[in-house]
Amino acid sequence: GGPRGGGGGGEKVQLGSREVSWGFGDDAEEIDSGDDIGDAVAEARAMKEAGTLSEKQEKALDKCEKHLGRLHNLRDEMKRIKAKENAGVELTQGQQAQIEKNEARVKDIEVQMLESEEALAELLNVKGPKSG
Repeated sequence: GGPRGGGGGGEKVQLGSREVSWGFGDDAEEIDSGDDIGDAVAEARAMKEAGTLSEKQEKALDKCEKHLGRLHNLRDEMKRIKAKENAGVELTQGQQAQIEKNEARVKDIEVQMLESEEALAELLNVKGPKSG
């Protein structure tokens, strides 16, 4: 077997000690499920590396990865805007509106992500995301 958890697009993945992250850690005040990629995604990533995913499973994983990418980009943008505010710069109405819009999109995408991950979990027959 090769190294575990290699590759990926910016999200932390380390299957051994289970360090996995959807989002932006420290700044995730209002997003509870922020660092909770489920076992299904971690499992599917490992299977993809090993070349043992079916086409259907791989499509389901790709859907999850797209959601993760969108979440990452939205949160990055919000973090950049909020950094200006934290530096003492007053945000414009446009920037404030963008944060609100992004927060709403994050919530929507998190719901889609859960659905996609549950579908993936069914295909893999593993435990899905932690709900709580």
